[in-house]
Amino acid sequence: MMKWYYLDIYGESEAELFEKVASMGLTGVSFPREEGAHLRIYFHSLKEREMVIKALYGSFDFEVGEEDDKDWVRQVEEGYEPVRAGRFVVVPTNLTPLFIKPGMAFGTGYHSSTRIALKLIDSEVNGSFKKSVDLGCGSGILSIALYRKGIKPIFAVDNDPLALKETKENLERNGINSGVYVVGGDLLSFFKAGVKFDLVVANLVLPIFETCLSEIAGHMESNGLFVASGITVAERSHFLDLLEANSFKIVALLEEDGWIGTAAVFRGN
Repeated sequence: MMKWYYLDIYGESEAELFEKVASMGLTGVSFPREEGAHLRIYFHSLKEREMVIKALYGSFDFEVGEEDDKDWVRQVEEGYEPVRAGRFVVVPTNLTPLFIKPGMAFGTGYHSSTRIALKLIDSEVNGSFKKSVDLGCGSGILSIALYRKGIKPIFAVDNDPLALKETKENLERNGINSGVYVVGGDLLSFFKAGVKFDLVVANLVLPIFETCLSEIAGHMESNGLFVASGITVAERSHFLDLLEANSFKIVALLEEDGWIGTAAVFRGN
């Protein structure tokens, strides 16, 4: 695999660094930094890099390194965070934006339980799932995330008319006009007993899980994935026991700010 040799240059001003590099016929990539400026230049050979170091020696601080061809592209992408400028937000292409209007329905991304569910969807869900349901969809944020992962169809279920309205509006904001079906009702009550899902996501609370987890298990395909959030750290042991009692095997667990979430595989009855 081809290697790239890089030179990290540090200075007080990003404009000064870019101007100096441009005067040498080179281009660089700027990395975010709290103070000062950080510019990285990539080279095909060590000889090219040494020539530039000699030309800039004494003017700036340097660090050198090398990376595989595929790694430096990924690192450049991952080094950038969304940038807000007025009402504009610049989003790097390696990130997936979800457009949510803050409203009365739960699920704006500001609560830890929502972020945990999104992280689990990002890490554990792929496009192979054939039928999924978002129980207690709230704003629809988890359904939108599933859709962005290539999941269709998705049933977004909630018993709150306001949540159903906001889910529909947020789907439209994200350009989703098919593949997600918004359903009114108490969790799985809309679906007949024989309907099975291979993916279920639910950001609820422990008392609801206590009363409905067996029903959720009854609507899951064997080896289906269950992503659950909304559990406090204090409730962790009880919830994990509840999963075990209903034939779920935990494959991932996340904790953030006193909340936990899990991804678990249904082992069948």
